[in-house]
Amino acid sequence: MPSHSTAPQACGVWTSACALQIPENAIPSFLSFSLSDRTTAFQNLLYHHKIITTVSDSSFSSSHFSQPPTTPPSPRSHKTSTVFKMVADALVYHPSVAHYLRFVATTVGRDKVLRLIQYFARFYSWYLLRTNATTASINPWDAVKKQLGLARKVMRFGKNIEHVKAAAVAADAKSMDPVLRYAAIGRQLGYAGYLTFDALTLPDAIGFRKSPSTKTFTQQAQRFWAMGITFSIAAQLYTLYTLKQREQRIDRKDGEGVVESKRIKIERATSQLQLLSDFADLTIPTSGLGWTNFDDGFIGLAGTLSSAIGIYNQWRKTT
Repeated sequence: MPSHSTAPQACGVWTSACALQIPENAIPSFLSFSLSDRTTAFQNLLYHHKIITTVSDSSFSSSHFSQPPTTPPSPRSHKTSTVFKMVADALVYHPSVAHYLRFVATTVGRDKVLRLIQYFARFYSWYLLRTNATTASINPWDAVKKQLGLARKVMRFGKNIEHVKAAAVAADAKSMDPVLRYAAIGRQLGYAGYLTFDALTLPDAIGFRKSPSTKTFTQQAQRFWAMGITFSIAAQLYTLYTLKQREQRIDRKDGEGVVESKRIKIERATSQLQLLSDFADLTIPTSGLGWTNFDDGFIGLAGTLSSAIGIYNQWRKTT
């Protein structure tokens, strides 16, 4: 029977012995050894079971015999941590997360999300004003509209070069339908002009240098934007017309005709969606130039709609 002073040691040995499957009748004789002998014997035992790599492993010392055994984690806590890890792994490695990361890695994707929030804020601040809300309720949404507009202006700085190059590529595409080719050139040049004049307003917008020409630059930017959208609308209307002509020539009894019919259906849906986005966007520059008289609520909703369509199209491209 071990003394009270050796009880913790006995408990430690008993726990370790059970883990290593040592016969119970060997434990009393084992406890009769001195502390240093027990340490050496137990290290040899661990080495035999390949728990430590060397007999003199410093990670195991006589302090293992003098400390009471640690309480193992309860099965419930272990099960809970396992469940949490499974849920975390399912979320982190889900394909939608990878798709989202590809989407936000694109400048267009981030811009469309900011644009959606910006134009919704424009609509909602107008709505609050019309419903006689307090100034404290309107100001946050008005600030979101202005700050995100400025952030997007900075993000698209220098993007005009991209549209100039796209116009040059369209001009060299001799195999393209002439109508679509000229429409593409006009659209790209319109967007290039819009972004060029929009960039000229940036120093004034960020407060770096105030300029009396900012208003003129803004109007010119809106004219070029309206020009680009108009060419885009013309291209979509012509595309829908050609799709209708192709559909009339299809022999639906033929297997190839069925495939062609499905292809036309997809192209028509894409063109109609882009046409809706263009008409919604056209309300913004035409209102800014005074050509139409839409209020901020209508413009906000139109911008929100076209932004949502842009997000959808960009999401599909990053699939």
